[in-house]
Amino acid sequence: MLVSSALPFGRPEVTDSTMVRMIVKKGYPPMNTVVNRVPGWRPTWSIQSKNELAFCVEERVDAVQYGTDKLKDMVVVNGAVNASIDVENVPEVSVFISCDDGSVSNITLHSCTQRGTEILGSSGLSVRFIPPPCPFMLGTYSVEAKTMLPIRGFLQMTEESDKRVKLLLQLKLQDGVSNSFEQFDAVLPFFNRGVISSAHTHTSVSQGEVVVGPDRASLIWSLGPKITNARMEAMLSCTVSFEATYGAVAAALERDKDPYCTGTTSYAMLRFKINNWSPSSCHVDQRKVSVNPAPKSRPTITFSRSCVSGDYKIWNCKSKARHCVPIEFEPSFS
Repeated sequence: MLVSSALPFGRPEVTDSTMVRMIVKKGYPPMNTVVNRVPGWRPTWSIQSKNELAFCVEERVDAVQYGTDKLKDMVVVNGAVNASIDVENVPEVSVFISCDDGSVSNITLHSCTQRGTEILGSSGLSVRFIPPPCPFMLGTYSVEAKTMLPIRGFLQMTEESDKRVKLLLQLKLQDGVSNSFEQFDAVLPFFNRGVISSAHTHTSVSQGEVVVGPDRASLIWSLGPKITNARMEAMLSCTVSFEATYGAVAAALERDKDPYCTGTTSYAMLRFKINNWSPSSCHVDQRKVSVNPAPKSRPTITFSRSCVSGDYKIWNCKSKARHCVPIEFEPSFS
């Protein structure tokens, strides 16, 4: 039964590992109960439907902040619409992905969508599809550059000696951003200095806790589920001392060192996931979700959104920083 269902036309049709695991766990229904409308790429099994449709928009922010007027901060936002469709039989689902501000572009849709049925307008995109039985990514997109940085940061680091540095990191949550975090950490890596001597690390922090990372060459500031300051600001002031390394520890640090980050050239890297907010207005309009054929009872439709950090760096404003210089071409005349 597995072979005949997985290779209906003599070639593999079910190759997604998540789908295969679900098939093995749930099993196949008897042949006489298989729904005729099932496409070859979508296996089915007898399972009690939860009668639910869930959509989640997740947008990733890659950013670099310099803290100086000489260099322009950069931000790039990409998003994905994830879907989980659990309704009876094999329905055709129609959704409207709304984007009121028109900032979404470069949309790529899952192969289960019906080509030619997409209707792209100034306010969004209408899509029809027969969904896979497991959660999947319905589409991806990019967001135009007018998006803002969700968390503004400022970093200063100065050397007191070869084995001692003083740093200040300030973070501010921008207006309108949800103050609800599933994760919120700031990582400060130190290269070419040895391991951190925690006994000589003096820290002043406005909230959360600061610990030495597993590599013993970085600090991790865990801020907690929300910013507690009324002005949506958090601050870390710290003096860090280092000690010499030998043997295996020295070899490990040698492998991980960054040849560019010497002296005061350094950065802080943010890792966060913001709940109930995303940089763009992209969302699935729950009023424009339809299922055909309609299930016996009205399905439950849920929508959520989140914003996660990608490569999100804050460079030391008191030193050099990596950046790209545009190439200027001089006109040539023949």
